[in-house]
Amino acid sequence: MPSSLLVMFVAGCALMPFQAAAQDADVAIAGTGLLSIEPIEDKFRSPYLSAQIGRFGTGFGTEFSAIIRRVAIAGEVTTSKDELIVSGRLVNGSGPNEGRAALSIQRQTFLTFLGGFATKGPNTRAVLLGGLSKVFNRHWRDGIGTTTFAVPWSVTTGLDVTFRAAARVGVLANARYTFLRVPYDGYQTADDQVLQIGAGVRIRLN
Repeated sequence: MPSSLLVMFVAGCALMPFQAAAQDADVAIAGTGLLSIEPIEDKFRSPYLSAQIGRFGTGFGTEFSAIIRRVAIAGEVTTSKDELIVSGRLVNGSGPNEGRAALSIQRQTFLTFLGGFATKGPNTRAVLLGGLSKVFNRHWRDGIGTTTFAVPWSVTTGLDVTFRAAARVGVLANARYTFLRVPYDGYQTADDQVLQIGAGVRIRLN
């Protein structure tokens, strides 16, 4: 009997740090509207493309995060869509249709896993993050699907800033920067860099 009590005491002492950490944990979900910005790409010029490509897309994102003391982990999915009217040989090939403009639509979806460190003030919390993103691209030209491909895992960095609005609700502003390692496939590819800026609501679950 005494030995079993000793085992229970030792196990309880060993679990105390984890129990304290669990009580301190901040587990939340968030939803944001976002603006996706890809810099101008001048790799292809006339007659291949009528204009340099730079994209501005709009979309939304969802995030699940946990902050234990100053350590943060997060998983999120973001998606955005943009449209661009362009002409040239890379759009319709050389020949009589070379000068005909086409509507290019791109949908870009990020699956991202992040970790980082958090700071906390009385009503504001900032989280500096870094991790990896899997990027999925889908393109349409004049309403017809042309290419679908996944980009290899890419490095992503980010910043979340939450302003307390209520006991479990905060206003969230965030930014993500992703460096994409993408083999070019004509003009219909993701650029090498993507900046996403979002704003929304973060709701604490515990």
